[in-house]
Amino acid sequence: MRGAGNIKTIIFVTFINLFYLLAAWLLGLNRIWLNIDYIASIFLLSYGFKKTGLCLLIFAMVSDALLLMGQVFPFFRLDEIIYILKFIFISSLYYQLVFGVVLIIFILILFYYGRLAWNKKIVQYCFLLTAFLFSIETVFSGLHGITSNAYTRSLLLNFTEKQFFGFNQSLYASSQQLKNEPVSPTAQTLFNQIQHNEVLPNKILFIVAESLGVPKQQAVLDNILRPLLLQQNKAISKLEVKHLSYLMPTVYGELRELCHAQPQNLNLRDLDKGFENCLPNKLKKLNFKTSAYHGALSIMYDRKDWYPRAGFEKTFFYESKPWKSRCYSFPGICDTEISDAIAEQFKSNDKQFVYWLTLNSHAPYDLRDIQYDLLKCEEYDIDANSMSCRNLKLQAQFFYVLSKMIQQPQFSNTQVIIVGDHSPIIFDQTEKANVFDGNKVLMLKFNVK
Repeated sequence: MRGAGNIKTIIFVTFINLFYLLAAWLLGLNRIWLNIDYIASIFLLSYGFKKTGLCLLIFAMVSDALLLMGQVFPFFRLDEIIYILKFIFISSLYYQLVFGVVLIIFILILFYYGRLAWNKKIVQYCFLLTAFLFSIETVFSGLHGITSNAYTRSLLLNFTEKQFFGFNQSLYASSQQLKNEPVSPTAQTLFNQIQHNEVLPNKILFIVAESLGVPKQQAVLDNILRPLLLQQNKAISKLEVKHLSYLMPTVYGELRELCHAQPQNLNLRDLDKGFENCLPNKLKKLNFKTSAYHGALSIMYDRKDWYPRAGFEKTFFYESKPWKSRCYSFPGICDTEISDAIAEQFKSNDKQFVYWLTLNSHAPYDLRDIQYDLLKCEEYDIDANSMSCRNLKLQAQFFYVLSKMIQQPQFSNTQVIIVGDHSPIIFDQTEKANVFDGNKVLMLKFNVK
């Protein structure tokens, strides 16, 4: 029995590290071999400091999970993560299930570890061995000018440092003033035209496309853009295709392109300054009617608050009117129906600036949102069941729907600008590295004849 207890203690001392290592390996993410926080929490538990040990265990597991998440999702600070988690119950069923499973695993670990009868001697040996390995690597790293241990480290301390130093300096309290941020070359052209009082087309369609990355294979990109390429020099002219690297949440991409700005945190509800130079406000002064379309709820990223401040006279969201469709990648209206609404609005003879933030190409890229299957992933050696394939199919569908929309007569003499908000969210980072060109986003500009 004593031997069985020793083995049981060793198993549970190493279990959590192995659990996270396995998760990192399956998703192609980077992680150290040994998070020393776990042995520290187990050491406290074995000596009867149950509450302190469990608290440390909770913080350690959460920090470990969030550091892994930060390699997949473009969120870095704790306030941003907490903000996004508020919307878990209006997100896709996939995210709700993942969140529920992870929460259950966490609860089971805490319950079991809190009740386990730990063998103190084995825990002591494990603690001393961990301390020895950590000390050896720290000394070795210091002698060779390496700033961070690669194999043994406190991830709780690592996560805390990311919140308060360097790029992730804490900006939690209240709304912070927008900072200037360079826009994409495609959007910059429009800013320059306004600044230099150049003649503008009477109708402008500005699209920020969800998760529009750049495929590594040119043949894949050509397939996605085929509906537009077939119309080049026929229905459309001056087609420009560019790309740049961006890695931030969607709202950062929106403000980057619309306002030449970047928020300092995600609390935009009470922010009422810094929107003066946004494109809609500039174009309103030139007698353009300004409107914005997005298929999700307006509470996401406080769009119901900052869109009007940016200069949008009319906004259309999930709750704005009775819509007929429903899509699932992120719950909301299907972009195909949004395109119909935009086409109807363009029938007006007013000068118009219409902004469209697409939705259906949001991770996890639900198959039910693919209404037009235009890309055969197998032809490009891309796994047909992968997230990358589903993203590419949804992007191909978007350009097909867009091409059909702009062929309608009311789009004549319209300038169209399309910019990706960020590269696609792909859980398996090895898969993403094989299919997409880093964190590059696609940018297009063309005129409808």
